[in-house]
Amino acid sequence: MTAQTVGMVGNMAAACSVLASLPLDDLPAIAYLDVRPGGEISLQLGAAGERAAALWAWAQALSGEARAYGADHPEYIRVEIRTVVEGVPIVVWGHFTDDLMDTSSFLSIPTDGHLHPLPLAALKLLAAHRAARHG
Repeated sequence: MTAQTVGMVGNMAAACSVLASLPLDDLPAIAYLDVRPGGEISLQLGAAGERAAALWAWAQALSGEARAYGADHPEYIRVEIRTVVEGVPIVVWGHFTDDLMDTSSFLSIPTDGHLHPLPLAALKLLAAHRAARHG
């Protein structure tokens, strides 16, 4: 095996160990998982369920200092939660494609299409607002 292959296998092993340590049965579904060069785990939320509540659930489950980021694009808003667990960087992300004005007003993200830090409290408030609205 080449050194690159050995490195990729090591990254995948670390990712599996971290994921196995999470309460996956209690968390919203993930549609896609990617272990990136450098070992970052990227998890895309599944299609079912409310995005704000799903991201908030993941933020609460991830140990460490979870931080939220958002990018406001014309057709969608990308929100991601980033943290490091057991030395492995993790990003859980989803796209909001419905009710963009409501989402944008809660998150207050500049409309330049670039990722910006946002307070986790804003995501929590958005999740509570949507839960109350959809009952």
